[in-house]
Amino acid sequence: TDEALALLLGRSHRAWDQLLTALERAHAPLRRDWHFTAKAAAWHLRLKHGDRTILALLPRDKYFLTALVLGERAVLEILSGNFPDSVTTALHEARPAAEGRGLRLLTRNRRDVAVMLKLAAIKLAN
Repeated sequence: TDEALALLLGRSHRAWDQLLTALERAHAPLRRDWHFTAKAAAWHLRLKHGDRTILALLPRDKYFLTALVLGERAVLEILSGNFPDSVTTALHEARPAAEGRGLRLLTRNRRDVAVMLKLAAIKLAN
């Protein structure tokens, strides 16, 4: 429920709402799909544009992770851009796979939300 999510996320719930609202404005129409992963015993929210998953939000205790898979063109664009060290480090540490490089990035505040919005835009453009 929304109440349970707000309780779990605490102050990060505001960033969660900001990210969802901004993504829906910038990339409408988006579909929200909640999924339960038995292996991790956790829920996550996938945001989809058509059949394409833009990113997933993984709620945790007092924060959430933003997960996304980036193709090589997007990776090159991000590495040549102005992104926080946490993003470039995660890209360098991510294993390349057929579908791209998977990242999970800590998301807690407005600065983090701004970074996730830029990453989502780059992903959709590539």
